[in-house]
Amino acid sequence: MNLERRLAASSVRRSLRDYSVYFATLAFCACLLYTYASCSDTITALGSEAAVASGSDTLNRATAFIAPLGFFSVVVFCLLARYANRFLVRRRKNELATLMLVGLSRGAVARVLLRECGMVALMALAAGMGVGVLLSPAFGALAAWAFALPWRLTFVVSLPGIALAVTGFFLVMLVSAIGAVRELGRTSLADLMRAGRESEASVVRPRSAVIHDIVVGLVCLGLGYAICLSVEAFVILMVPMIVLVCAGSYLVLRSLATVVGDALRASRVVYLRDLTCFVSRQLEAHVSASCSALTCVAALLAVGVCALGMAIGIRNAATVELASVPTEDYAEEVAYLGSFVYIILFFGITFLVAGVAVLALQQLSEASDNREGYAELARLGAGEGLLSRTLFSQVAAYFLVPSVVVVVHDAVGFVVADAILTQVFQLPEGSVSFPAVLASVLVVFAAYLALTYAACRRVVLPRAE
Repeated sequence: MNLERRLAASSVRRSLRDYSVYFATLAFCACLLYTYASCSDTITALGSEAAVASGSDTLNRATAFIAPLGFFSVVVFCLLARYANRFLVRRRKNELATLMLVGLSRGAVARVLLRECGMVALMALAAGMGVGVLLSPAFGALAAWAFALPWRLTFVVSLPGIALAVTGFFLVMLVSAIGAVRELGRTSLADLMRAGRESEASVVRPRSAVIHDIVVGLVCLGLGYAICLSVEAFVILMVPMIVLVCAGSYLVLRSLATVVGDALRASRVVYLRDLTCFVSRQLEAHVSASCSALTCVAALLAVGVCALGMAIGIRNAATVELASVPTEDYAEEVAYLGSFVYIILFFGITFLVAGVAVLALQQLSEASDNREGYAELARLGAGEGLLSRTLFSQVAAYFLVPSVVVVVHDAVGFVVADAILTQVFQLPEGSVSFPAVLASVLVVFAAYLALTYAACRRVVLPRAE
C-alpha cells in the first residue's frame, strides 16, 4: 500500500500537465455544484431584510423543487468526468504499461490510478468551491437579475451549499472512478504498450445500411419535430420526443460520416489537396466512433440555447407582471418567478458549458492518440505550417458537426419556446430574439474552439511551441 501511495503521489507531481485537464474539469463541476447548492444563501445575502423575511418561506418551499433538479446536474457532470477519465487514461497508457511490465498486477495499477484521481479530485473540490466563493458576486448578479433584486458586491460562504456540493461531487467521483477502472480493464497490455502508434480505424459499412440509417434517422427527426410544433403535445410527449430526436440525430450523424468521406474521395482534386485525405480518414473514424457523444453534445447545446432564451423571456414577463402585484404579495411572487428563472438560467449555462467541455475533452483525447501520426507526417516532410492547418481543420470540423445539428434543433426549438412564452406567460410573439441568443452562443463557441485548438496543438505539435 505504501508503494502504491508513493507511486500515485510521484505520478501526480510528474504528470501535472496531463492532470491539468482532469483537474480543470472536476474543479468546474465542483464550482457549479457549490453555486447551485448555495442559491438560497446568495438570495438571502442580496435581498433586503423585509423581502427576505416575507419571501423566505417561499424560497424554502422552492428548495424542495430545486434540489431534485440539482441531481440532474450531477448526471451531466458525470458525463464530463467520464470524458476527463478517458483523456487521462489515454494520455498515460505507456506509463501504465510500464508499471505492469515491472511486476504490478492490473489491480495494483488500477489502485494507483484511483489514488492519483482521488488526490487530484480532492484538490479540484477545494479549488472549485474556492472559485465558487470568489465568483459568488458574479453568480449573485445572475441571481439578482432573476429575482429582481439590487446587486451589491457580496461574497457568499454557504455551509449547506458546501455540504450539498460535496455530496454531489462524491457521486461524480464515484462514477468517475468506475469509468477509470473500466477504461483500464478493457485495455490489454499490448494495447497499452502500442498506444500513440495506432490510429482509430473507420468501420466500413454497406451502402444499404447507410441509406437505411439515414432514412430511419430522418423519420425519427421528423416525428420528434412534429411533436414540438404543438405546446400541448410537447408537454405530454416530451420524453418520446427526446428519444426520437436523439435517435434520429445519432443515426444521421453516423451515416453522414460515411457519406461525406465517400464524397471527398470521389473528388480527387479535393481529396489529394494538402493533407485532406488524412483529415478525412481521421474525422470519418472519430465521428463514426463518437456519434453518441456528438448527439449528446448537440442536445445539451440546443437545450442550453433555448433555456437562455426562455429565461430572458420569463424575466421580461415577470417584470410586467410584478408591476401590478400588491405590495403584500410582491416578495412571494418574486420568489416564485425568480426561482423559476434562476433554475432555467443555471441549467442553460450548465448545459452549454458542459457541451463544449465534452467536445474539448474529446478532441484532447483524440489529439493524444494522433500525436504519433502527426510526428510521422513530419518525418515524411510535412512542414509545421501544414501540420498546424491540418490540425485546425480537424478540430474545427469536429466542432462544426454539432454546431450544424444545434442550429437545426433550435430552428424547431425556438418555435416551441416562443409558443410557451406566448401562451403561458402572455408575452407577444417574437418578444425574445432567439436567433440573437444563438448567435451569441456560437461566438462563445468559436472562442472555445480557438482555446481547444491551442491545447491540442501543444499536445500534438509540442516542438511548435
